[in-house]
Amino acid sequence: MSKPRLLLTSTLATLALAGSAAAQTRDPSTNTALAILDECLTALRGGTPFDTAMSQRGFRRGSGGGWVNGVGGSVIAASTGTNTFKSGGPAKLCAVTLTPQTSDPQGLDAAVAARARPWSLKYMSPGPGNGGGVMSGWADLERQGLLAITVNQAPGSGSARPNTTISVIWR
Repeated sequence: MSKPRLLLTSTLATLALAGSAAAQTRDPSTNTALAILDECLTALRGGTPFDTAMSQRGFRRGSGGGWVNGVGGSVIAASTGTNTFKSGGPAKLCAVTLTPQTSDPQGLDAAVAARARPWSLKYMSPGPGNGGGVMSGWADLERQGLLAITVNQAPGSGSARPNTTISVIWR
């Protein structure tokens, strides 16, 4: 590779990492959840496998097969899997759940927007979400690669505590 091309590649990689690092919140637990979101994106693009990244972060396997760890006063659970769209096409999913909910929802929204922007995803207005929650995020379901990054703020119900789930959908 030529020196100018190598320098350009190195500069772009540095800018991408700096952008992600700058897109943080005031809540350390939410920042850990965002770092795991970045691990999801890396794994979906063919980088470090998600299980390897979670093991290196000190997470342990939960009873449902996902990864779990206490971070500060929160519990973070993360998992990957596949699903099928109503149209019949397959999708890869990665979800990170933070319990209790993030203490900085505005910071989380800004951090998710920063991650969605390079993919040219479109803003999704808040609407009904999972578990009686409110979902918002960024999506373009007509494309290949990253389809959506969503945030679901779910209230507590029964024994379930209020939580925030950040999801990545990839095709």
